[in-house]
Amino acid sequence: MRSVQVYIEGQRLELFKDEDISIKSSQQSISDISKVMTDFSKSFSIPASPNNNAIMQHFYNSDVDATIDHNIHRDANIEIDLTPFRTGRISLDNATIKDGKVESYNITFFGSLLSIKDRFGQDKLSDLDFSTLNHDHTASEVKDRITDDSFFYAVRYPLVTRRDLTYGSGTNDISHTGADAIQWDELFPAVSLLSVINAIQTKYGILFNSNFFSDNRFKNAFLHCQNANEFQFVTASEDMSLVTTSSVLSPLSTRDASEYFNTSTNTLSYQYETAQYMFGVSADVPGVLITVPDTIRVDLNITNISDSTTEYFIDIYDNNNLINTIQTTDNGFKTILVDNPNNTSLSRSLTFKIRANSVITMDAQFQLLQAGTYNIIASNVNQPVQNIFYCTSTFTLSSEINVSDFMPKMKVIDLFTGLLKMFNFTCYNIGEDRYQFEPLDDWYLKGEIRDLTEYIDVKTAKIAKPPLYKKI
Repeated sequence: MRSVQVYIEGQRLELFKDEDISIKSSQQSISDISKVMTDFSKSFSIPASPNNNAIMQHFYNSDVDATIDHNIHRDANIEIDLTPFRTGRISLDNATIKDGKVESYNITFFGSLLSIKDRFGQDKLSDLDFSTLNHDHTASEVKDRITDDSFFYAVRYPLVTRRDLTYGSGTNDISHTGADAIQWDELFPAVSLLSVINAIQTKYGILFNSNFFSDNRFKNAFLHCQNANEFQFVTASEDMSLVTTSSVLSPLSTRDASEYFNTSTNTLSYQYETAQYMFGVSADVPGVLITVPDTIRVDLNITNISDSTTEYFIDIYDNNNLINTIQTTDNGFKTILVDNPNNTSLSRSLTFKIRANSVITMDAQFQLLQAGTYNIIASNVNQPVQNIFYCTSTFTLSSEINVSDFMPKMKVIDLFTGLLKMFNFTCYNIGEDRYQFEPLDDWYLKGEIRDLTEYIDVKTAKIAKPPLYKKI
């Protein structure tokens, strides 16, 4: 008799001897070809043995501080006679308590295809990295990407606008020059589906195998990237480099701007500090008592911008997470961030990127302000005290278009489902992080006819007509 082994994250579960594990394997539904199926089992029980309790981290007991989230499916695999059978994920459904003691757990197994949907989550297309597709946005470049068939452009510009175009008569007659002609800067980009697939593979660390990707039906398919009514050019984001540092300090402070501004990594870093460390003043100084700091603030001073009508965007990242965007057109001071200096868990590592709707040059100066007060005991007078650390930045934005800014407001999983439906694809797991992506017809052709008569003992049989659908 064959034996079954079930593992969760490499740990073997103990099973009931008489428990049936029934796995259903489906590839696709003829009633809705956009729905690709995956292996799944009926819910089955496992005993609440000490081994299984440890693997489930005593799910039934709310007093146990578990380190796993039971709402998230866990990596799993099934073996038959120690031979690999299926890989996928297992969800914990519930636990059964009898007479005050845990008796069993109910779990369900899902095939590997489910894990790819879990990876996509709620991510949008704009979360993918298309930076390698950025290119100069000029009239000649756009024209080449419309007319040049001798070279494969991953980004092209289809002649699609919101205007009703005509030729030879009427309004918007594109045979005319001037305003009626198709303007190069009114066209939205289109990205090849192959580039989108590559971006998905890169972000999620997976690999799609498919001969169909080299087929012209797929190579020549593009995703039109129009997420607004009117096209508005935005340059690709560029790092704001930090160049030279300087300081204006309180009388007793010995701090240096290089402690906060790192010109090698273009990073502004600071954390909680005592008032004594910030300002160099403490109760040990005769007649002076320092109070707690009042403010930590990051400012940006923009000067010498080449075009004061250009709208530009400054993105502020903390530990590579976007926390704020400043959108403006003018020179002068902008407050980027204000922190509570008395927060003992304060820790920042800031980097800055800039983009604009036209090519500009500008000078900028970052400022880190530490402000507080100290009390002169002899006269009982409160005096302000502050340190200001400076770092300059000078740069020119290029004319590169940021393709990600024009991605449709669509989830990655929705695009994935759309591709399956459009090309009648099917997708199935062929190894760790590897998936076969192919037309369903090709998948059917891989089948073969086998005579199973000698293995079947038919005592009763039920014959039914095939299901009828109103529309296929």
